[in-house]
Amino acid sequence: MSAAFRILIYTLLLSALTSIPAHAYLNIESLRQDSKPGLHGSTAVRTSGSSGNNDVIAGSLTSQSIIKIGREEFIGIFNYRYGEASDVKNTNSGNIHIRYAKGPRDANLSLETFAQLEFDEFQNLNSRELVGLGLRAELVKVDLLTVYAGIGAFYENEDIRDSADQETMRGNSYLSVRSHLSEDLSFSAIVYYQPNTRDMTDYRLRTHLGLEFQLKAQLMFNVVYERHLDTLPPPTIEELDTRFLTGITWKY
Repeated sequence: MSAAFRILIYTLLLSALTSIPAHAYLNIESLRQDSKPGLHGSTAVRTSGSSGNNDVIAGSLTSQSIIKIGREEFIGIFNYRYGEASDVKNTNSGNIHIRYAKGPRDANLSLETFAQLEFDEFQNLNSRELVGLGLRAELVKVDLLTVYAGIGAFYENEDIRDSADQETMRGNSYLSVRSHLSEDLSFSAIVYYQPNTRDMTDYRLRTHLGLEFQLKAQLMFNVVYERHLDTLPPPTIEELDTRFLTGITWKY
């Protein structure tokens, strides 16, 4: 890549970082599919702000770690995000996720179990606790393309502000694709479908699309589009939530 082209890219990235609000982005697939035996992880810190007619600050911290030992994976994720507009808090959420996966030798299939604790003040979610398990299958793995699919279920307990607590069993299926477009650029996509097992009209459909540009050996710039559909959200909360995200990530 030419020096002039790199300068152009850096200029565009800096412009994006100072103009687009920061949000949290939890998608372990890009890190998971690239990981090799041993300890690997990433840490992302994102901030943005503006002043004048509207004073806006936003920031997020995300940390992910994976330990691979043979056919076993141990995964941990922490995320927190906070934001204000005109000195009024408008974002306050976070979660912790742990996951364990193990597959038989010389097989492209693994069993996963996971647990998660989260809250989101501005989604009226005081807390959500969930535990689940599933199967994960490697469908395609070639030099420039990897495809995984998963199917399973989880139980969740939600404490929703000004509403009755909800206990739900949900199915959980996903398709994950990662492609290396060039030496410095990769694309990832993952779609989750999570229906209520007692009412199939109550489901969540979560889509994450991402581009990752390598700035240095361990430093990445990410551009991400998120689309979250919840057909039965808490009262006063919209069904559809979309976000466009940018940020810098350090991988180790």
